[in-house]
Amino acid sequence: MFSKLLQRFSKDGDIIELVRKGSSFFLIRAIGLLAGYGFTLFISNTYGAEVNGFVALSFSVFIIGSLLPRFGFDINLVKTFASHRIEVAKHIYLKVVSLSAIVSISLCLLGILLKDTVADWLNIEEPKYVIYGFIALPLWTIIHLNAGALRGLKKIKQFSFLTSGGRFIFAFLGLLICYYLLGFKDPYMPIIAHTAGLGVLTIYSFFSLFRSFNGVAAASEIKTKTYLIESYPLMFSLATILLLSWTDTIFLGIYRTSEEVGIYNVTFTLAALVSFTLHALNSILAPKIALSYKEKNMAVFDKLIQMTIKINFISSMIIVVGLVLLREFILGLFGQEFTAGATLLMILCIGQFSNSFCGPVGVVFQMTGKQKVFQNLVFVAFLINLALNFILIKPLGYYGAAISSIAGMAFWNFAGAYLVWKYFKIVLVFNPLSLFKK
Repeated sequence: MFSKLLQRFSKDGDIIELVRKGSSFFLIRAIGLLAGYGFTLFISNTYGAEVNGFVALSFSVFIIGSLLPRFGFDINLVKTFASHRIEVAKHIYLKVVSLSAIVSISLCLLGILLKDTVADWLNIEEPKYVIYGFIALPLWTIIHLNAGALRGLKKIKQFSFLTSGGRFIFAFLGLLICYYLLGFKDPYMPIIAHTAGLGVLTIYSFFSLFRSFNGVAAASEIKTKTYLIESYPLMFSLATILLLSWTDTIFLGIYRTSEEVGIYNVTFTLAALVSFTLHALNSILAPKIALSYKEKNMAVFDKLIQMTIKINFISSMIIVVGLVLLREFILGLFGQEFTAGATLLMILCIGQFSNSFCGPVGVVFQMTGKQKVFQNLVFVAFLINLALNFILIKPLGYYGAAISSIAGMAFWNFAGAYLVWKYFKIVLVFNPLSLFKK
């Protein structure tokens, strides 16, 4: 089976590039994941589940808060840089990054003024966690805009470092230096180190992007108003996807204890490993899909998607089996109190596996101009998730959050796969028999 896949790789330049550049993303993301788990492991063992919960809720502040200033620009910039002259792309980038910077800094200042209100709403005992969450908001916004531009330029290593590796690499290194070398053992140190790491990453993102701009003059061809209208559905889709990921954490913070938030955050992060390969492949797949669709080369379009589905399904299955069999041992590494999430981890793995079973649903819609369809689809999934969170979290705690997350995720994946078939006559749902076809 694997030898047949390798034979296909050797005969196809697009697939070779998909695997080669996807492998680069895989390696950088793997290092970032290790740093992320090290960061979480250190917090859990040193400060306990409660502080881990506060840090997770602080993350929700800047991740969700950055949705408005990002406005879908980071996704739209992928298409812009992949399918337009760099002079044109640079012009629109400078416009949107200036706009996003103004909006994100304004939100940061407003959030700091309302820190006590936000802390009470999220059930965070110390408002300092909220303050650092809002300080991170403009940094996270700029990082994603620069990463989107680099992704469109096919600078996959830089893109993957910005979005998957650098954040926790800098945060974990900073935390270790502060704790062991400088002797700073305050429970706020994890979130301080993380925010400082984002600052370093922001500087690196500008350095990486402007090296590609060296000697390139901006040229105006795309109207800013048109770009805003085109980007809005992308922002809406991204917002609902992120809310699908974070609503359960927020509701747990409101209705349950910070310890439950900490346990849920660790298990959810572990379950996200199931979608690891899909994110790696999507990093290079997105600009290639945008280009092949623009050129009406549907043979290449279909071929790239099908190979992505096969590689992703096999690797995800291996990860699921490993997590389920070793769940108690893995959770025990974070502390004895986290082993209570063993059953929770199995449930979350089922939900994440729907991503692997259906393939790159979101990328196909976003790179083919059907972002409004995807927007509506994900919004319905969010409403399902939101309603179930209201109903289930109070009586069931993090089990209710997991069930809500699975229901929303499964809906938009399977419904999205159906709509891809309807529009493009391409089957996204994995067929095991395809592995044995010649």
